[in-house]
Amino acid sequence: MDLQNFSHPLYYYVSSKAAYDPCKTIYLCPPAAQAGTLKAARQFALVSGWQDLAEESGAVLVIPVVPEGWAAKPKSLFLDIYKETSRHFKTRSGKAIWGRQGSLWCWETMLYMAAYDDGAVFAGNVLVQYPGLFAAAALVNGVPDDFSAADDFSCRWLVPDADLEYNVKNRDIPVHLWIFQKEDCTPVKEAGYFSGCYGEYTKSQITIQGFQGELTASKTNPAWQTRVFSGDFCFKDRKLNNMILAQCFEHVIRWKNSPDGTLALVDSREEFYQNPRFLHRKVTVSSIDYDYFVHLPKGRTERQLQGLPLVFTVHGRGEPAWLFTAKNGWDTLADETGEFILVSPDSPGNIWFLPRDGMVFPKIVYDMETEFGIDVSRVYLTGFSNGGMIVREVAIQYPHLFAGVSPWNAPAGSTAAMMKEDSSIMPGDSGQELSLLLDSFLESGYELPFAFIFGDKDKAACAKEDPMAEPIIAANGCTCMAAAKGDRFFMVSHKNPNGQAMVTVTVMKNMPHGAVYEESRLTWEFLKQFRRIGGSRKVKACSTGFCQNA
Repeated sequence: MDLQNFSHPLYYYVSSKAAYDPCKTIYLCPPAAQAGTLKAARQFALVSGWQDLAEESGAVLVIPVVPEGWAAKPKSLFLDIYKETSRHFKTRSGKAIWGRQGSLWCWETMLYMAAYDDGAVFAGNVLVQYPGLFAAAALVNGVPDDFSAADDFSCRWLVPDADLEYNVKNRDIPVHLWIFQKEDCTPVKEAGYFSGCYGEYTKSQITIQGFQGELTASKTNPAWQTRVFSGDFCFKDRKLNNMILAQCFEHVIRWKNSPDGTLALVDSREEFYQNPRFLHRKVTVSSIDYDYFVHLPKGRTERQLQGLPLVFTVHGRGEPAWLFTAKNGWDTLADETGEFILVSPDSPGNIWFLPRDGMVFPKIVYDMETEFGIDVSRVYLTGFSNGGMIVREVAIQYPHLFAGVSPWNAPAGSTAAMMKEDSSIMPGDSGQELSLLLDSFLESGYELPFAFIFGDKDKAACAKEDPMAEPIIAANGCTCMAAAKGDRFFMVSHKNPNGQAMVTVTVMKNMPHGAVYEESRLTWEFLKQFRRIGGSRKVKACSTGFCQNA
């Protein structure tokens, strides 16, 4: 297909499986002779097998058409194409995330590039200048020959308005790169350039599906890696291209939590569902089936699990539990501390609406008490984005069930208002439903500790616009404030007359609509102070900082 209404001619293919889940975008740079016309680009997609691979993995495939060759194109080509097309690919299945009006959500975190011959030279040069653009890249029979942008400061494309002191050079941004070179070539010196920022690293010989190579990986973050394979490679080799997708692209993501993002290794959907680390459970409410996943802290015996607190981690719009659950490190924190059981529920269509989904949370609490013997006086809600919206609302609808709440990057408005219209624009007000819910909560006299978290560069959510902050501060009887500052956060604590911080509002520096592991630890240190005994209107705050069984 050709996007004639865009500034650059493209061949693109949209998988019929692309629907609710986050959509990968795979950019291809064929040899120039196979990308000179739309017909040639389409033929390359078919002969190489990449179109079939994109179909099977639910991805969008994009091939720029380059009549004058790759050298004639600016290195900003893929960034420009992404900005122009990311919201305009329509689903073929008719299924799309609510709020996208039938368009796919091509995630900034899931952009990949595979390139061949002179296309690989061009793609390598793009990677030098825009190392934070792609989650992973594969260069076949070609490496960069222009390192002039190595010492330029990054374009900070995820946070263009980052603070001026954020000055990271291109050469210092880690990448995930696989290089395939001819067997008789000299060792690829360029690989050393890309691994130069890894700090301490390991080298090892690897064999994957018969392909032999050398792996250089950071000891700090295993997603920071380069692999160099030697052999006879051709773009028509479907086994090669299948390996690039299945072994590389399916397992790397660049989280949107800083101006240049953060690389991480992830499980595929199938791997997550089979991973014994996350126990798969189901619950049915109003004839709708919901999956949820339970992580038990590592090393705890069945007896030691009895009486542990329960922490919900709730995904946002478009971000299913299989991708989200390990994103912010709650599972790692559970293992490190041994202090709680983690549960991650999944929503229909990857979006939460209180009228449809609110009853799921009390039902899961009941099931978790029955199966694992959790301490029902220490149940905590946390959620990101749309997940932050639903935990705000569930908490004030069922305050007797929860000892503390932490919405992260939650947009203003309510899920009930969102539910009324399939629009990419959030409702202008919170809606009558939320107002009535808030009034009822305030009249009930319940205390409910809250830890709000926002990003200072987040265009979707802002601390000053949150409709719940002021009512929650009032409900907790807060009369004074205290401020604290860290390397990357600023926190205001609202305290009750006894000096107990009941509400915190934290703003993360240079943070777009994303989150980092440190926020989980910060949130847990706050939440674990509180327990609600017997559904009482007042919570008990423990002077030790961690409420335990009475």
